[in-house]
Amino acid sequence: MKSLLFILFFAAMAVNAAAQSSLAGKLSTRSGTALPDVLVQLFRLPENKLHKTVSSDSRGRFAFASLEPGQYSLNISLVGFKQRSIPLGIDSSSAVSLDSLILDTATSVLQEVTVLAHRSPIEQRIDRTVINVDDAVRKENDNALDIIRLAPGISVEGNDDKVSMPGKESVQILVNNKPSRMSDRDLLNFLKSISSEMVAQVEVISNPSARYSVDGRKGILNVKLKRDYESGVNGNASAEWTRGVNSQSDVTTSLNYGGRNIVIYGYGGYNWGAYQQKNSGPRTTNDNGAGYRFNSQFASTDHWRDPDFRVGADYTIDKRNVLGVLLELEKSNNHTDYTNIDEIHKIPAGGPPVDSLITTRSYSPYHNTWTTGNLNYQYTGSNNFTLNVDLDNSFYRNKRNNTVTDLFASSGPESPTSNANNYFIDTRIDINTQKLDITRKFDQVLDLETGIKASQVNISTGFISIPGTAATAFADSSLSNTYTYKEYVEAAYLNLSKTIGKFGFQAGLRAEHTSVNGQAVTLLHQLTHRPDSNYLTLLPSAFVTYNPSENDNFRLSFSKNLRRPNYGAFQPFVYELDAYSYYLGNPFLNPQSTFNYELSYVHADKYTFTLSYTDVHNQITPLLYQQGVFLNDGTFNAGNSRNLNLEVNLPVTITEWWTAKNRLSVAYDDYAGLTPQGYFTGNKYSWSLTTIQRLSLPGKLIMQLTGAYHSPGIMWYYQTGSWGTFDGYIGRRLMHDRAILKIGGTDFLFTQKKHNTIDFNGLSYQWLQQQETRNFYIQLSYRFGNSRIRSAREREMGNANEKERTGK
Repeated sequence: MKSLLFILFFAAMAVNAAAQSSLAGKLSTRSGTALPDVLVQLFRLPENKLHKTVSSDSRGRFAFASLEPGQYSLNISLVGFKQRSIPLGIDSSSAVSLDSLILDTATSVLQEVTVLAHRSPIEQRIDRTVINVDDAVRKENDNALDIIRLAPGISVEGNDDKVSMPGKESVQILVNNKPSRMSDRDLLNFLKSISSEMVAQVEVISNPSARYSVDGRKGILNVKLKRDYESGVNGNASAEWTRGVNSQSDVTTSLNYGGRNIVIYGYGGYNWGAYQQKNSGPRTTNDNGAGYRFNSQFASTDHWRDPDFRVGADYTIDKRNVLGVLLELEKSNNHTDYTNIDEIHKIPAGGPPVDSLITTRSYSPYHNTWTTGNLNYQYTGSNNFTLNVDLDNSFYRNKRNNTVTDLFASSGPESPTSNANNYFIDTRIDINTQKLDITRKFDQVLDLETGIKASQVNISTGFISIPGTAATAFADSSLSNTYTYKEYVEAAYLNLSKTIGKFGFQAGLRAEHTSVNGQAVTLLHQLTHRPDSNYLTLLPSAFVTYNPSENDNFRLSFSKNLRRPNYGAFQPFVYELDAYSYYLGNPFLNPQSTFNYELSYVHADKYTFTLSYTDVHNQITPLLYQQGVFLNDGTFNAGNSRNLNLEVNLPVTITEWWTAKNRLSVAYDDYAGLTPQGYFTGNKYSWSLTTIQRLSLPGKLIMQLTGAYHSPGIMWYYQTGSWGTFDGYIGRRLMHDRAILKIGGTDFLFTQKKHNTIDFNGLSYQWLQQQETRNFYIQLSYRFGNSRIRSAREREMGNANEKERTGK
């Protein structure tokens, strides 16, 4: 109730605010073509200080609200066009309108365009932080992933192939507001294929508003591409080879065609290789007074061959109507094999040094296919009105066969015995979403965003468990079953935004109605209905920004999010990991509620300080727990957790050729709840430090060195040890700066080993986790064609959240 009153209070302030002076205009070419995404800057005279910056919308319109009376200079710049500078006088409560501003094409871009001022590198908006990408940024960074690394608080884990954000469980990456179903590795390769010449902005949304359907503690990164209006073709091709214990290779290419009324874009990638992981350590048990010590040695290797493709087109019917289509396909032909060796000792001592030895071998080939289609319609009307419709369909197919073989050997004279279990899993997921979004900017009053969304998810999984290796073996009728799951969600949201002087306000509310039903049928025709629920959730959000001066920006925000379990976690299957370890599905999972609070401060457009607090209720988390001598793995609603995080980003220019980006994070985690291992309470402080040193050397050479340290931490009753890494590369630009060759390595000192400990309520387990983190790599990328052609327009797809919950 307090959150809802908070929302309504700020909404009322926005609607009833008094009008102030404003400036608006429309940009076009001499032929009358509207120019979107044009940089428009307003400078305060006579000191010539940058006052505000905006970009023109899809119809070439721009607006500045809440202006104080005085003299200004309006500067308009777009690559390939002559810059315009217009002196203006703003009176009290006046509305200045410049309806026909024409930009002339520059005959010689380098000679005729003079940049008078740089756009602020970091821009603080009401509900997000924006990294503006200018020529200086593009010169130092080669692709979209490099630019993402510049975003405050963002970490790109080169070894884990993932992007992380402080205090967030995961990060959703969008390109022009469109998500992708690619795996983490494929998505990062896709970002590498996007040349920095094509990137206009990167938006960091650490606390998503009511407009976005996100799960729990999740942030959003949106890479916005340039949309210039020359015809032609451009693209980027890259290849990378990595060698650690195993080899990994990636080949990608992207291609864009821009014409008068149509844009066609495509991406193709193929990656193959293998990746190793090792765990080792002791576990002790007490089963009815008999104690045992398991000394485990585990080694697994993932092998993959993943082709993925993405192709789309935008067709401009007329100046108000645009139709778009997007198709995405990813296929995986992979297999995982692992070996686990358990030396079992009796406790107390007195028996043989090793009572028995069990070796488990697993071989699991699996095949994934993801097909996603999107149909989009966008209407741009008068008075800054936009309507956007998305229809999406995604189909996922996974077929997995897993053979687990156990070999038992005792310390006595008995001969070794063996046992085998075979699992066959066939999963089909069909996701359909329909989404409508409306935006309307009311001059001098407020901005409105509203929309509705519906999604339908249908899942069917066949699970067959066959014990033994003989050809005549039969399925285990108590474990084998067919599981179906249906989920229907209807959602609606409303956001209201208003700028009043130096303050900005946004208030939003999202309502979601969810209906879910799961049904499992065994071979004995035993029926289980779980989950089976129907509920309505209200998700408010609120933002306040304050800009006391040109060099200081504050933002305070609040949001509530709902996280639903991944679809696979519901499935009531039981299968063996090794002779004394099993995985169990949990059809009794409930949604998780997350309350996010954040205060951020930006100084001089580059130094950022962010304090965030997250309160999670009914947290969904994977946990290990012990039953007798068996160690089980599953997903549970463990209880409540709280996280307090302070993030400081301090970039430093040491010399003209040496820059450093430094990040310090301090966190406090607190957990309390009923876990499968018993009721747990615990808390811990932790911290991390990262520095990125970049040197521009003679001969077009670039060197970058990265160091990171993470202190010990906690995640429920898991205690994690400290770890660090030291990475670096050296690169050289080639072929008139269109190509770059990089040679480098990761985890040079092999210090990214992670020591984990559980010592809680009878479960004592320690293990050292070693992944294939120390690698050498060589990378070559080349961009070709006209970098100023039109690229795909910005639009959203409706099924991003549903696709992520497949857990692929």
